[in-house]
Amino acid sequence: MTSGRRLRIIPRRRRTIVIAVAVVLVLAIANAAQKRPDPAPDPGGDEAAVLGELPADKELGFNDSFGLEGLGSRTGATLISDAGGNAVRMPMQWWGMEPGPGEWDERLWAEYERAYDDFVAEGIRPHFSITHAPPWAREPEFRACLVRAQCNYPPAREQLHRWERFMSRLATRFPQAWFGIWNEPNFVGSWRSGPDPERYAELLAVAYGAVKSASADAGVLGPGLGSVPKPDGLDYRSFLDRAYAAPLSFKDHADAIELHVYPGPNLGAGSFFARVLDDVREVRAAYGDRDKPIYVTEVGATTSGPNPVDEEQQADVVSRATTKLLTMPDVIGVLVHRLVEVPTAAETDPEKGFGLVRLTESGDPEPKLAYCALGAPVAPC
Repeated sequence: MTSGRRLRIIPRRRRTIVIAVAVVLVLAIANAAQKRPDPAPDPGGDEAAVLGELPADKELGFNDSFGLEGLGSRTGATLISDAGGNAVRMPMQWWGMEPGPGEWDERLWAEYERAYDDFVAEGIRPHFSITHAPPWAREPEFRACLVRAQCNYPPAREQLHRWERFMSRLATRFPQAWFGIWNEPNFVGSWRSGPDPERYAELLAVAYGAVKSASADAGVLGPGLGSVPKPDGLDYRSFLDRAYAAPLSFKDHADAIELHVYPGPNLGAGSFFARVLDDVREVRAAYGDRDKPIYVTEVGATTSGPNPVDEEQQADVVSRATTKLLTMPDVIGVLVHRLVEVPTAAETDPEKGFGLVRLTESGDPEPKLAYCALGAPVAPC
């Protein structure tokens, strides 16, 4: 992690007419309220703080696709640095890296190595979010699934030695990276055999041992919990509680609790944002793990989809949420989802508008207000 990064928060613009943001989370807030009727206290931090430089023990950056929608890692590194950032999170599928037992896709490994080198050279710490066991490494009943978007399965227990070898190889080749072990395993779409905190804790423990044995500088995050409820999913609090209570406890096998939270305009007492953080802290404390930090690897607001916000509202929510989180003593990092708008996505797709930079017809990056709010140079913001 590097120190001295700029983090200039622009003066707060008008904070009215933010109802559209709240609409997106009405269902989530209602569900959370049913489970925990007591209002959550203010989660701490100072959303109005003006931060000059990013503290040496904090990370700020972006969660995005590998390749950053065609911009590439060098341009991406410049954009992240200009926004005051020092971290970037990208997906990595075990399936692609080792399509057959001991069969490494060296071309793909080389692409990741180039990106890793580009980011590290700019003082940006890479995060790799590891998912998708290859078909050969899954339970036999799941091996026939070959459509990647539908086949995000964990490895079978009898293949954990190969999972260990894969994670050791990763930490050896990317010794300064963070490794996020799976992404939102509390949802069926990300853990197709059904959320299983105990199995997840086992997978995490094997990965943790392999990474720490290979590199003293690498870090391990988990579970990357999604906080907004989804059908057939397991709520984040229950998942974390069971992972802590598992025989191979989460407590001993992660450097930080990885969390995703998409807030509305209210970040204070009684908000959905406050409830998520309070729940995570309560579970952490119940297992004597108060000192374990929190890393929010996804936070954001979208300007597309059925309930979009406008650019000013996006800038307001993103800048206040990142500032509030970064001024919480137990939060070590915040990654905004995402850096670049998805150019091929429809305006009806919420994923398109999460980006803080859009691509022009010529393919050049054009900042939105939220990007400028994180600390970009005055021009062209």
